[in-house]
Amino acid sequence: MYAALAFHQDGNYKLWCNGHDFEYYCAGMQTGSPNAYVSLSPTALNTTSRYTGADKQTVETHFTKLRVDPCTLHVDMLDRTFSTSVGRRVAGNNIIDWEPLGIAGSCVAPATPGCDTGVTGIIDLSGTSFAIKNTSQFTVQGIK
Repeated sequence: MYAALAFHQDGNYKLWCNGHDFEYYCAGMQTGSPNAYVSLSPTALNTTSRYTGADKQTVETHFTKLRVDPCTLHVDMLDRTFSTSVGRRVAGNNIIDWEPLGIAGSCVAPATPGCDTGVTGIIDLSGTSFAIKNTSQFTVQGIK
């Protein structure tokens, strides 16, 4: 991507790859290995990942841009460059202060009184040129 652009400033660029031409926000242009991001609409619902643990500790991460490979159109769920998080939780010896894109979870059994088992993850692409593939599958794990 870097070699194809004569400009070396972070910003919005239209990129063409494998027949796709979309506008991306390109970050890290001065590094020689920039990344492409889809800017989420400020009027869209919050794109949010949330996890609540058994001890009721909650981590919520909000995304304003999503990292995308412009040739494959795959999203990097672990990129948190354009995200903010609130809260933290402890898992074993680890302190977790953010959640990956698309994650929603609760570490409690549905019958536990007063526990938040209705957490949701939101991926809102409205206002962009992108959509989640209709053959995408979301996985439920743990107690159902």
